[in-house]
Amino acid sequence: MRVKTSTKVVYTVNLPKTIRKYNTETISDFDKEQVYFKLLSLNVDNKENRKAHVQVIHNNLKDKAGKIDANMCPKCGGSLVLRNGKYGQFKGCGNYPKCRFIVKS
Repeated sequence: MRVKTSTKVVYTVNLPKTIRKYNTETISDFDKEQVYFKLLSLNVDNKENRKAHVQVIHNNLKDKAGKIDANMCPKCGGSLVLRNGKYGQFKGCGNYPKCRFIVKS
């Protein structure tokens, strides 16, 4: 099942309010139940799972920083190139415009 979503993060306390903003039905009740049960199964429900989840995030950030330090794009694996822009120098992916990853220098 593929569901088109926005990239906006919604916290669980704001979820009902966010859902009420939409007036047209775009998915069936069956699909809603599937999404609901998938979210329940992925929910971080205890301290050990939360610690593991946070550790994975920290590892991903370290990997990303390591790739940037090695002048490698963390998105596509291309090389990072020093560029001059309107607001100063920055490193951008050498595969531009296919990959638009940038990091301020």
